[in-house]
Amino acid sequence: MIHKLCRICKNKNQWCSPTGDKFGNGESFPDKNNFGIEEWINRKEWLLKGYDGTDINWRYAHITALCTQNHAYCGQDARVFLFTYTDGQALLVGYLDKVHILDANEAAWAVRRFQKEGWLAIMREEVQEVGGKVAPLSDKKVNEDPLCLINIRFLPKNLHLLKEPREISAPWRYTKAYECANLEAALLLDELPAPAEPTEQGLARYSEAARLRRAISAKEFLPRQAPIQNRLYRQLVRDYGPEGYQVRCEDHRVDISIRRKGYTGFLEIKPADSAREAIRLALGQLLEYAHYLEADRVDNLVVVSDAAPEAKDMKYIRQLRQRYGIPLCYVYWPRRAEEISRKELAKCVELPGRNA
Repeated sequence: MIHKLCRICKNKNQWCSPTGDKFGNGESFPDKNNFGIEEWINRKEWLLKGYDGTDINWRYAHITALCTQNHAYCGQDARVFLFTYTDGQALLVGYLDKVHILDANEAAWAVRRFQKEGWLAIMREEVQEVGGKVAPLSDKKVNEDPLCLINIRFLPKNLHLLKEPREISAPWRYTKAYECANLEAALLLDELPAPAEPTEQGLARYSEAARLRRAISAKEFLPRQAPIQNRLYRQLVRDYGPEGYQVRCEDHRVDISIRRKGYTGFLEIKPADSAREAIRLALGQLLEYAHYLEADRVDNLVVVSDAAPEAKDMKYIRQLRQRYGIPLCYVYWPRRAEEISRKELAKCVELPGRNA
């Protein structure tokens, strides 16, 4: 999960509808049109379900800062912090625990639903009421570029607006969809609650269906990480939850974390063509999550992959443990498997090397 700091326009109505007073001399969208697309992000009654067969009520909305020319964030999940400028001061106004950034196919589906439900017409009416320009909301415009109207979806409970905006005083320079390695600490947000643990409904957001990845040309791909993450999470909760272990998905960027008093394990899931590739892809992330700045002390760093390890791969892991003291282990999840053995699963909670 990526963490982003995104600017949104000012709003006097809790971002339920546009409030005007945005015309300016700049080149930004609100300066030119007297409204921002994100001004409906908190429209509570606008919920949609049914895309790709899902039965979950999502709120579909837009954050301009998450749009890039090469659609770099499409298909990713993010924790997003929202800020606006007032009299030159950057103010944090809210955050989204978890948001999914759409590809063009899902955005086009959502736009058609907005048109069918009459919501797009309501948006145009509300823009006219505050003296804004409705051209960016024309049917032709949004059908040609659906991501200009809708580029995210999230569960309504994951949007949190602060009762009082908070000054952002940490030294930083904002760029579009700003990200830094320790964003929450930089914003002095230690007291904000962590994202809620996934429910069965929430896990459905990690889609396992074949879909189109937006690139230079559309290309079908079948996600390999989501099935592993969903099934491994459920199996860990079932087998180790009763023993007092707390299992979380996407906990401060970690694919899966597992904790109990005196024990912390981080699991990074890396589908790959070889175990060597999976280890190479996962190791840097695991070390960063475990040791960067004020990160938790971690007892177990686990690479999870659908690539079967060979003897040379296991020897390599033992060398890393012995020579550098890295508490690393490897868990093999065969492709299309519903579960793994109790012995293999135990590596997620054992001290690495104990049975080596």
